[in-house]
Order: sequence, then C-alpha cells, then structure tokens
Amino acid sequence: MGTVNGEEHKEDCHCIRCGTWSVNGSKPIKLNLGCGRDLLEDFINVDIYYDFKDNNYIWSDVRKLPFKDNYADYILAREIIEHIPTKDLISTLKEWIRVLKPGGRLVITCPDFNQMAEEWLANEFTPEIYFELAQGIYGNQQTDKEYHLSPMTPQFFKYAFGTLGMDANISVYPRGHSMQNYPGYKGDPNRVYRFGQIHIDLTK
Repeated sequence: MGTVNGEEHKEDCHCIRCGTWSVNGSKPIKLNLGCGRDLLEDFINVDIYYDFKDNNYIWSDVRKLPFKDNYADYILAREIIEHIPTKDLISTLKEWIRVLKPGGRLVITCPDFNQMAEEWLANEFTPEIYFELAQGIYGNQQTDKEYHLSPMTPQFFKYAFGTLGMDANISVYPRGHSMQNYPGYKGDPNRVYRFGQIHIDLTK
C-alpha cells in the first residue's frame, strides 16, 4: 500500500485511511461528510477542519475523498455543501457519486437560498431580521469554518444532477417545519428548522 497521510501501510491494510475500512467487516459502509464535531457512530466521519484522534474519523477535504470508486453504501452530507466554493460544486457532487456504490444512497441537506432571499425582500428592515437572515445566507461567521460560500437552490440541484446524469428527489421545507429523520441523524422532535431547507435524496 505504501505511505498514506505520512504513515506506512501494508498491502493488505484495512484501515480507514486506506479507503478499505468497513464497520466490523460486514456492515454497510456509511460516510458522514463535513461532520464538524458531530462524530456519528458506525460512520466514517470526514472533515478537514478538525483532526480527532478517533478510529472512525478521517481528516480529508470532502471535495477529494480518499476512497476508491463504488465504496460507500450510504453518504450523509448535512449542512456542508453551502460551504463549498461555487466553482467546485459540480465536481464535488461528482466526487460523492463516484464513491457511492451502485444502489447506494446519498442524502444532502442545506439551507434554501430562495426562501431566505424571499424573506429578505419581503420584510421591512429591523436589526433582528437583518442579523437573523444574514446568518442563514452567509453563515454564522464565528470562525473561519462557518462561512457559506454558495447559494443553494432547488433549481441548481436539478441542473447539477441532470448534468451528472442522475435523478435526485429534491424536497423543500419551510422555516419552522419539523426536523426530518435520516439514517444516522434523528431530528430533534422538539426543534424546527431555523431557515428554509433543501433535502436531496438520491440512489445511484
């Protein structure tokens, strides 16, 4: 196998960093892309801004994943794609599909720029509305990791997946809607969406 991330790995290595790791050797391989501090059990958690010393975590840019083709059964990309530069959006989606097995499932969630823009234009200015919507559009900006770089819309996803020859289920949820559940992520039944949401559910 050689050297991976500065470490020596044997030819028959089955570790996470060589892209051949699976949970207990037989369970479905699940990726949690752009995980931040939210490390999910039974997932390979992937992020570039942290370097946890955890067997189920790998430090990597989600735009170029260190996994072989047709590797993962399930990919969860929750609130991450809006942090990708616009010039990299199509290639990033193509990369995620590359890693997904035939028949595998990709779930993407992100803020809906259309809904936030409509609210921005429809409301009279108040400081509260201004700062609230600005955080949804541009990110919290509390650290250099929390900036939104791309305005995500249902129309963009329809175009992007059409370009890639994929058919995706695109759902839109308004601000205040109850949180949805996905494998690996259970929405808090006592919370609602702070901003309008787009959810993508795709089978390769």
